Amino acid sequence: MRRIATIPIIAVALCVISALGWSGSAQASSSQLNYQISDARAYGYKASIAQPVIQAAPKCAQNPDKYHCRDYDHKKNCPNKIAIGAKKLPPDPQPPEGVDGQHGGAGQGAGNGNSGVPQSSAVRLNRLFSDGALGREGNVLASNGVSSLQYVDLGSPPWNPEAHTETDAFSNLPKYEERCYETGSNGNYDPKASSHAKPGDSYAHMFSHSQKGPETDAYTECFQSQCQFNTAPLSPAAAHGLTQVHLQQTGDTVRGVLSAELEDLNFGSGGFVIKELKSYATFESDGTAQGLRWNVVTTAQGVTLGGQPINFPQGQSIEIGAGDQGVSIGMAGPYVSAAKDGSTLTIVAPGMYVATSQQTAFFAGAEMQANFGQGQSVSFPPLPGGNTNPPPSSTGGSGGVPATSGSSAVGPSTGGGNGFPPATGGGSNTPQPAAAPQFALLSKHDPPWAPVSILALGLLGFLIVFLHWAQQFEWGRRMYEVQPIRGFQWLYRAFVKT
Repeated sequence: MRRIATIPIIAVALCVISALGWSGSAQASSSQLNYQISDARAYGYKASIAQPVIQAAPKCAQNPDKYHCRDYDHKKNCPNKIAIGAKKLPPDPQPPEGVDGQHGGAGQGAGNGNSGVPQSSAVRLNRLFSDGALGREGNVLASNGVSSLQYVDLGSPPWNPEAHTETDAFSNLPKYEERCYETGSNGNYDPKASSHAKPGDSYAHMFSHSQKGPETDAYTECFQSQCQFNTAPLSPAAAHGLTQVHLQQTGDTVRGVLSAELEDLNFGSGGFVIKELKSYATFESDGTAQGLRWNVVTTAQGVTLGGQPINFPQGQSIEIGAGDQGVSIGMAGPYVSAAKDGSTLTIVAPGMYVATSQQTAFFAGAEMQANFGQGQSVSFPPLPGGNTNPPPSSTGGSGGVPATSGSSAVGPSTGGGNGFPPATGGGSNTPQPAAAPQFALLSKHDPPWAPVSILALGLLGFLIVFLHWAQQFEWGRRMYEVQPIRGFQWLYRAFVKT
C-alpha cells in the first residue's frame, strides 16, 4: 500500500510543476452581455403595395439616373440652423403626456398578437422611416441605421436618392450622414432651397449616426407638404411628423427608445382630424430575466370628426361610407411578447390603421425584435513588448467623414424623462470608451522549457514508481543486475559485425 501511495503524491507534484511552468494561462472567465437587435423601426406611414402595382412599376433606367439605381446622394446639405452635425445627437423622444401605457418584464406581454390589421403584401412602402440595428456576440459588434423619407421593404431602389441616409459603424459605410430635402416652386426637389431650409418650410430632415459604442441613432422629420401621404386612403396629410430610433449599450445594459409622432393629421380635407398621434416604446436588458424591462403606448389626442370632439379608444373603429367605398379607421393596440428567461422580446405598435377593401395603411407605428443573453468571456494577459498605443475612441464624424461646424437647432441628447442616461454619441466632451474590435487574433510564442520539463519529470516519476513496484518480483530484482555495456556489445555483434 505504501508503494501504491507514491503514485498520487507524484501526480500532485506534477500538477504543481505544470501550473508553475505555464506562464500564459488565461484569466478567470466572466459573464458578458450578448444581444442582437435585428430590426427596430418607426414609421409615419406604412402600406402594402399590391402585386399589380409592383408588376407595373417601371424598371431601373440607369442612363438618366446619376446614382445608377443603387446609390444616393451622400453629400451633407442642411443649413447650420437645422443640421444636428457629427458631434451631437438629437434629444431622445419623450412619452406622451398623461398616458401611462403598458409595461412589464420577462414572461409578461400585452395584446393577443392580432392587434394589427393584416396586409396583403410583404412589399411595403414606408414614409418617414427610421430604422436601427445593434448587436454584440463576443467581440463581434454591429451598429447601423437608416433614415429615409421613403423606403420600400423587400424592394430594390428607387427610394428617394436625395432624401436617404445610411450609416454603419463597422464597415466602409459612413458613420454619420445628414440630408435636407425641400421642394421648390415647381413641386420638385430643389437643392438650393434645401440648403436654405428653415423651420416652418415644407421640407424633410434625415439624420443617421452609428458609433462603435455600440450605439446608433436614426432620426427623420417632415414639415408641411413633405408630410403628405398621397397613396393612403383619403389622402391624409400632417403639419409635422417625426420618427426616431435610438439604440445604445451602456456598460452591461442595452437600451432602446422608438417613437413615431404625427401632428395635426387630417383626413378628407379636415373632416377627420387628430391633433397628436403617437406610438412610443422603450426597453432595456442586461441579458437576464430580472434585467429585462419594456414599456409601450399608442395614443391619439384631440380627435375630432366633422368638427366635433370624439372618443377614439384602442380596439374600436369608425366606419365612413359603405360597400366598396367604405373606409374603416381605428386604433390598433400594441402587442408585446417576452420570453420567461428574458431571451427574446418583440414589440409591435402599429398605431392607427385606415382600411378599405383594397388597401390597409398604418400611421405612427413602431416595431422591434431582439434576442438577449449572456456568454462567457475569457481574457489573456497582455503580450510583452506589444503595442502600447491605446485604440482610437469612438467619436462623432469618424470613418473619414468630416464633422460639420456651426450651431444647431437641436441640442445634444440629454436623456431626460425616459429613464435613460445621457447619450454618449458626441454631445459632450467626455472621452468615449475604447471600441472593441470586430475580430481579434492573438498569438504568443513561449519557450519550450515548460512542456519539456513536464515531460521529463513525468517520465522520471514513472520510472521511479515502476522500478520500486517491480522489486517484489524476481525479474524486477534482476533488472538491477543488468550490465548495459555488455548489452550494447551483444547488439553490435548480432546486427553489425555479422
